[in-house]
Amino acid sequence: IYLSYNYSLFARYYNFKININSAYYFASKSIDQSRLKKDSVYLVPIHKIYREYAYALKIKNGEKDYILGREKAKIYLDSALYLYDRFFHQNNISNAQIQHDIGNLYNDISPCYKRDLKNNEKSEEYFIKANLQYDKALKIREHLWGAKHDKIATTYFVKALTYLYCYKYDSLTPLLKYYQKALCSL
Repeated sequence: IYLSYNYSLFARYYNFKININSAYYFASKSIDQSRLKKDSVYLVPIHKIYREYAYALKIKNGEKDYILGREKAKIYLDSALYLYDRFFHQNNISNAQIQHDIGNLYNDISPCYKRDLKNNEKSEEYFIKANLQYDKALKIREHLWGAKHDKIATTYFVKALTYLYCYKYDSLTPLLKYYQKALCSL
């Protein structure tokens, strides 16, 4: 099972290097290995393996079908969240990061519906979903760290981007509000 976690770390490295095929290869090996052991959740941070696989899957499948790649990745982020909540502690830093990652997936999909598919209703649906996930992440992070932390600032910044992506410049008031909150969180 430790080999599984090491594969996940290789996948993270290749994701960072933007080497899609290598990242996906190591993430796939990692998740396959982790599924072989029933007690693996107690030995390694299995939620991180699922999270890394979700990211590699999002990028790999996004080449073919942008939205489908993100929808498939969400399944693994949901699994990561489930595993973390079940075997570790709810409302902790990893939980907040997974919530933020799910928000990012929705935030990726929202402008695709608006720009490419000309479907404003679907775009707004994903915009709302993204903001709900960011709000969950913010609640946890602010509870753990208070009002000032770079991760809190990042989440406020990304919330502002969701308004920009979904509503363009028709949303200047909330956009500026979240940019201001991001700056005040640093």
